[in-house]
Amino acid sequence: MYVFRIHIRPQGGTADMRTTFSYCLRNGFLGVGWRSSSQRNTKIWDEYFNEASEIYNNLQVCKYIKRWVSDGDLVWTRDTEGQYYLARVTSGWEYWTSPEAQEEDIDVANIFRCVFKSVNIDAVPGKVVACFRPAKAIQEIADNKAREYSKHLWNKLANETVYQIDKTAYSDIFMMLDDEETEDLLFLYLQSQGWYVLPNSRKGDTMSFEYLGACRETFRFFDVSGT
Repeated sequence: MYVFRIHIRPQGGTADMRTTFSYCLRNGFLGVGWRSSSQRNTKIWDEYFNEASEIYNNLQVCKYIKRWVSDGDLVWTRDTEGQYYLARVTSGWEYWTSPEAQEEDIDVANIFRCVFKSVNIDAVPGKVVACFRPAKAIQEIADNKAREYSKHLWNKLANETVYQIDKTAYSDIFMMLDDEETEDLLFLYLQSQGWYVLPNSRKGDTMSFEYLGACRETFRFFDVSGT
């Protein structure tokens, strides 16, 4: 099975992100746009592809979902408020729309059905958080630790053993930390070892390092008051 990250960021239609995300939650699916002209629901790829190809030059995202996302996979997503969700996929690709979507002009139609569980930010691994930075609509989270932890978390949230997991794969605490948390931990460690950390030394033109540090044993204080 695979673990993915998906953005719900409609590029077409007039419905905003909040409306679009709520629509997905209510109907139990995730997906992307690239709507056909007929808006005919189908599970037959060629029917959709032949029609949509007359409108769009690039259907790679839809092809990706069709090829890779399947029943039993897990997908991370988040809403406009920063609330994270872990979803378990219950179907393969299909083209599906509704009168509500057409009336509200909601740009989600290439979908896969799933069951959602909300996740507290403290339970989201740093690797998953980092995967939300790339702009691409959907991508695999190709990290064994994150995959096994996601399976473990789903079992916990669902209160049943849906997945067999390898607990040793996510025993590393650092996988749970995002870049800022890792930086804070490093700051604290250096200070505990007798170093003064100078955060202000980080500048836009100093890409080769994050900050400067000075050892307490050799650091000399100078009176800059003039006394």
